[in-house]
Amino acid sequence: MFGRAQKVLWDKQIGQIRPLALAIDKGRIVFLSGKDMAALDLKNGRELWKVQPKQTSPKTLVTVNDTIVMQGGKSVSAYDAADGRLLWQKNVPPIGGGEGDDLFVIDGLVWRGMLSVDEEGKPARKSPHALVIGWDLRSGLEKKRVLVKNLRGPEHHHR
Repeated sequence: MFGRAQKVLWDKQIGQIRPLALAIDKGRIVFLSGKDMAALDLKNGRELWKVQPKQTSPKTLVTVNDTIVMQGGKSVSAYDAADGRLLWQKNVPPIGGGEGDDLFVIDGLVWRGMLSVDEEGKPARKSPHALVIGWDLRSGLEKKRVLVKNLRGPEHHHR
């Protein structure tokens, strides 16, 4: 890592970091390498903790407010950034219809990409209706649900 003086502050050999699985928050570098998720001290490179999460190949990893959130495929999980402890995990329907594996944390809520759903908000392969769900960052409890009917045509393409 480089400091303000453009000098190397520290150097550490680690395994290959998975794509989109590297984040920095509150003086920590968090990353996934192989089957391990680890945190290093940003100032000196010292390992703060290392765990083996259930999900080792997420599509996206973010860290905010001392929480790490990962999602990919049919799973979303959150970990405490101070010690790597699992806070919550959810099995979720996969995002379909060519949508990306988006993951956002906004005002303390975790949001992932839109789901195609039927009139009642149940997952559907092709539908003009879309649903997004916001979960509490630390507890994983559902706090918001936004169902938008007739958002797109059944043959809608995301581009």
